[in-house]
Amino acid sequence: MLGCGTSTRTNVPNYPTRPVELKYYANGHWAVTTSLAGACCDSSGNEFDLYYPTNLGVDGFKHPIITWGNGTHAKSRQYAYFLNHLASWGFVIIATEDENTGLGQTILDGANYMVSANSNSSSIFY
Repeated sequence: MLGCGTSTRTNVPNYPTRPVELKYYANGHWAVTTSLAGACCDSSGNEFDLYYPTNLGVDGFKHPIITWGNGTHAKSRQYAYFLNHLASWGFVIIATEDENTGLGQTILDGANYMVSANSNSSSIFY
């Protein structure tokens, strides 16, 4: 099954042709939960969008964390298809709401937020 519905090589630019490309072109097997800004803030009040497997930690699986910084004047939800796709492969994505990441401090803050959540037994990311 293809990641983009019933698309075929003839109507998708850069359609993958090799086995590894074809495998990861499709969505992964994890159902995805999305939590948009306002539901997640770090101690500095920075808001983030979260994309993560719905059933975190099933069978003891450890989910890698990806931090996402937007391009100038962009929001992470403009990349929602891609971020959901990554989460479907088992990644937890924390995406800043900054329209200008500057030196990347909020990206670092997002990573630290997730590390802290992993240490908090009341967090879904524990």
